[in-house]
Amino acid sequence: MEFLRAAGYVRSREAAEGLLEDFLALRPEGVERVVVSPLTRTKVRPDVVMVYGNSAQMMRLIQGAVCEQGRRMEVRLAGLMGSCGSALRSYRQGSYHLAVPGTGDRVFAAT
Repeated sequence: MEFLRAAGYVRSREAAEGLLEDFLALRPEGVERVVVSPLTRTKVRPDVVMVYGNSAQMMRLIQGAVCEQGRRMEVRLAGLMGSCGSALRSYRQGSYHLAVPGTGDRVFAAT
């Protein structure tokens, strides 16, 4: 929690607790490993596939998800923990999620 405050993501301990409460509910219990790989080269059958794209590409993927599910896609944004939170939520809930790449994506993956 202190990390979130020290990094400037939240202003108080209470705000950090609120942000982490949602994220910690997605604990990846039972997950033995995470494989990150281009889909065309992945040697295992993935439980979650993360797709990056421009707005037109994402619109088409959203339309496909809506067509399959018969309901709107829920989007939850915080400006941080974007991709990792959405990947965990997709894994836990078995559903589609849309994310705006967070700080980790920008810093480490140069998105």
